[in-house]
Amino acid sequence: MNNTKALKVKILVCCHKPDKWLSDDVYIPIHCGKAVSKVNLGIQGDDTGDNISTKNPDYCELTAMYWAWKNLKDVDYIGLCHYRRYFNFHTKGLAFQEDELVDSERFDDLNLTVPDIQGILRTHDVILPKPRYSLHSLFRDYCIGNNGEEMKWVAKVIRKSFPEYMDAFNQVMNGNKLYKCNMFIMPRNRFDGYCSWLFDVLFAVEKEFEKMNYHSLKGRTFGYISERLMPVYAYHHRWKVKEYPLYWILDSRKNPSFIQRLRRRIKTETVYFLFNKLPGKHPKDIVEC
Repeated sequence: MNNTKALKVKILVCCHKPDKWLSDDVYIPIHCGKAVSKVNLGIQGDDTGDNISTKNPDYCELTAMYWAWKNLKDVDYIGLCHYRRYFNFHTKGLAFQEDELVDSERFDDLNLTVPDIQGILRTHDVILPKPRYSLHSLFRDYCIGNNGEEMKWVAKVIRKSFPEYMDAFNQVMNGNKLYKCNMFIMPRNRFDGYCSWLFDVLFAVEKEFEKMNYHSLKGRTFGYISERLMPVYAYHHRWKVKEYPLYWILDSRKNPSFIQRLRRRIKTETVYFLFNKLPGKHPKDIVEC
C-alpha cells in the first residue's frame, strides 16, 4: 500500500444506511443523499460544497461522484465503490465470474487492499468491474427493467449536443456488454473529463424530462443511464480497460445461490422474449426506434 499512499489514491465508498464499511487512507466512506436522508451516519456527506445531494433518489451514487469531482482536491487517482460492492483485486480463479457473493459475516476477512494503481494504469486507462454480458443489446436490456423512452431521450440529447459521441453511443447500445454499479478507478484528469461530459448529458436529459413533466416511477433513472454511458465515453476515447471482478456482500438470508441467480436470470430473459413488443432486434440508431 506504500506506493498507493504516495500516489494519493482515493476510493469513495457509497453508503446510505448504517452498516459495516471500509475506511482507511484510501477508502473514503461517503453518505450519499445526505441532504434528503433521515439518518446521520457520522461520515463525510455528499451535501457539502458544490453538490447535488438532493438529487440522490434519481442519481444514486452519482451524487457522491459529483461531490468528489467538485470538492475532492489534490488526488492523483480516484475511484468509486459501494459499501457492499468492492473491487476484488486479489482472488484467483474468477476468470469467468463477474462477482463473488460473500456473506456479510466474512467482511473482515476480505483482502480489500489496493494494488499498484500506477503500475496498472501505466498500460490501461481505467479500471472497471468485469462486465455482465446480456443475451441482447444494451438498449433492450435497459427496456426490460426501465422505460425505453428514457434511453431514446438520452440518444436525442447526445445527437444534438455531443454528435461526435453518437457513433460510440450506437455501438455500445447495440452491443451486449454492461459495466455495473458505476464503479471505476481512473487518473484524476480522466475523471474530470468524464464527469464534465457525463453530467452535461444527464442534466440536459433531466431538463427534457422536466419539460415533459416526466417522472420515473422506479427512481434511480440517472444512475441506470450512467451505467450505459461509461462504456460510451470509454469507446469514444479508445480507453484501454482493466477489468476486475467484484465482491458482492450480502446477509446470509439474502445471499442467493448460483442456481437461484441463474434461474432468476433465465426467468427474466424468457418473460422478456415472450412478451416484449420492441421493434427490431438490433436497431442501428435507437433514436429511430
